Amino acid sequence: MEAALAVLGDFAARCPEYDPPVVDACATSIPRDLVSGWRAAVSAHAAEYPLDERFSGATFAVYGSTVVSVLATETYLLSVQLGDGDILMVPENGVVARPWPMSACWFGRPPQR
Repeated sequence: MEAALAVLGDFAARCPEYDPPVVDACATSIPRDLVSGWRAAVSAHAAEYPLDERFSGATFAVYGSTVVSVLATETYLLSVQLGDGDILMVPENGVVARPWPMSACWFGRPPQR
């Protein structure tokens, strides 16, 4: 959770208004920073609470990951996802749907379905 909050907070601080060059820079840094923050949190936890020797070298696989977060401002609706999960929206008509169709142009790698 801390990794997602840090990434979304950084984006909100860097991009209070629409600024294409800054948004482009964030598009590059957000996936990297989210994964990096998650890995740092896992490594810190594993250092404090070591895994059984059977899992040596597989720390990240043992922990797994699911991060699904959304930042909504007057300017942006930014969603980030790491691992499993779906971000869904429910508009006034009550029809549940993905906010965007699944696409290979997402910042990171699209989920394998």
